[in-house]
Amino acid sequence: MSASLAYLSRGPARTFAEALQLMWLIILPLMKVAGCGVFNLHRMDQYLLPLYQKDLRSGLLTREKALELIEEFYNKNNIIMTPTDHMSWDVESTTYTLEVTFDDPNYLTLGGLLGPDRPGAPARAGVNDLSCLFLEAQHAMGLRNPFVVVRYYPGIDETFWQMTCDAVRDNATVVIYNDATMIPALKSYGVAEEDVYEYGFYGCNDPNLPAHEGGLRQLWFNMAKPLELALHEGEFPMKPRGARASGRGSSKNGSQYSLEDRMIGLMTGPYYGTETPPASTMNSIEDVLDAYRQQVRFLLEDYRQAIERDLEIEREAFRGGLRIEDCFLHGAIDNAQSWNHGGTKYHKITLQGSGMASVADSLAAIEQLVFRDREMTLAELAELLRNDFAGNERLRTRLARRMPKYGNDIEWVDDLARKVVDIFCDEAAGVNRPEHLYKLFPCISTDRDFTTMGLHVGATPDGRCAGQQIAENQSPTEGADMNGLTALLNSAARLPFHRVTGGPLNLRIHPSVVKGEEGLRAFAATLKTYLERGGMQVQVNVASKEQLLAAQQDPNKYRNLCVRVTGYSAYFVQMGKKAQD
Repeated sequence: MSASLAYLSRGPARTFAEALQLMWLIILPLMKVAGCGVFNLHRMDQYLLPLYQKDLRSGLLTREKALELIEEFYNKNNIIMTPTDHMSWDVESTTYTLEVTFDDPNYLTLGGLLGPDRPGAPARAGVNDLSCLFLEAQHAMGLRNPFVVVRYYPGIDETFWQMTCDAVRDNATVVIYNDATMIPALKSYGVAEEDVYEYGFYGCNDPNLPAHEGGLRQLWFNMAKPLELALHEGEFPMKPRGARASGRGSSKNGSQYSLEDRMIGLMTGPYYGTETPPASTMNSIEDVLDAYRQQVRFLLEDYRQAIERDLEIEREAFRGGLRIEDCFLHGAIDNAQSWNHGGTKYHKITLQGSGMASVADSLAAIEQLVFRDREMTLAELAELLRNDFAGNERLRTRLARRMPKYGNDIEWVDDLARKVVDIFCDEAAGVNRPEHLYKLFPCISTDRDFTTMGLHVGATPDGRCAGQQIAENQSPTEGADMNGLTALLNSAARLPFHRVTGGPLNLRIHPSVVKGEEGLRAFAATLKTYLERGGMQVQVNVASKEQLLAAQQDPNKYRNLCVRVTGYSAYFVQMGKKAQD
């Protein structure tokens, strides 16, 4: 080890073991000293493959020894994480930790397509023996860090696919993304052919183009907010602002997005819209969708203007400076310019569309109640919402439980969800102008902030009361999917994922469903069918209600129960009770 470390201080890795050692010598100080969290370790099964194969041929390495080295690398990444859940603010270890990188995991990508080896040739399959070793180590150890992303593609090696689904079934920290949707989506937002096959992730399911872009910038865009504004002529009923003067908030820079919201990337507090037609003049669901589009555009334009002013201030304050991560990015040193000022090839703001199912369910309720059955007018429904269903609990319960919902394989409802996502993607692309350095890349994700964002939205037509949570990620509204897993996946597959660059679909499956060899085959076939039909991502928790309740009662017996949360994993017993529930 001494000789290896002495050499690595001045030269490149010569062996598979030295490559892992060199990576660790970079990861440790950058995370624990410089505070750089959530690395995209990228496609380790590809860039370490030549060293692995060379060491096997020379007899320096065996497959068993390679597995041991990978497991130790995983272990080192895991033990430097704070033993807590960063989204559980009711846990003392979360509230008071001084850890600079908190419990940030590092992302590692396996499998996926490789770019064509010559112009006009097809993409090549990326699964190799090292892919299997990295996956085998992840399955065996059951750690929450690193966070492994398996990239699926049609024709993927069947043995590797069965290994993947077996690891997922055992709650290993493994999620699955689909190259067939991700590659077209990334291209549509300007990623070049020579770079797109190398995509990976960091943050919570945030797409990343390794070595070609810098750190994470993002906005969780509350998709339920523009629907509320569309039904109330741009007004926010929970906190009316009175006469509309300019259609904007009153912050110092003229934007509704406060500095805190822009920095953290959330939409909290009151937001107001542009004036759209009153509900009494909307005669079809298309009229509602048109007003919704106008409100989405207004809020995104507001954000674009605000963030552009921030970026200009940042450029002036940091002129001539370089950041530690610039040393590991193409272009920054050569251009003598930090990544966040234009030194790298790509500059992205991840736009997390949040509450998609809440909007789809609300539109379905409007279509059914107002335009199909004509039981009430849209203006009457808007008035009920303005008053948070006061005196109309029976109708609220009916809206919540008896209306058609996304996630049940109802084609016309799913089509409304598709239209919502299309509007979101259209308007995101619309504010990506040539003069802007940073481009918005739309995702469908909430992280765990669907509760926080729900606090700032009034009552909605899906039967949700003011202040209640909105739907999480790409999942149906909690409790709304009543027709089983296949119906849920059929609904999700209808979303236009070829336009969406990331975000999770959380699935909860009872262990009895995937038990034994027959259960594994059915599970693997189900996930493959979803991806072949256009699904983008799946992350699965295989646990029973009884198991989770037992873990709450006797946490010491379940210290290794690792669950997928939204874009990361957590040990269940380290989460706060609210998150556990």
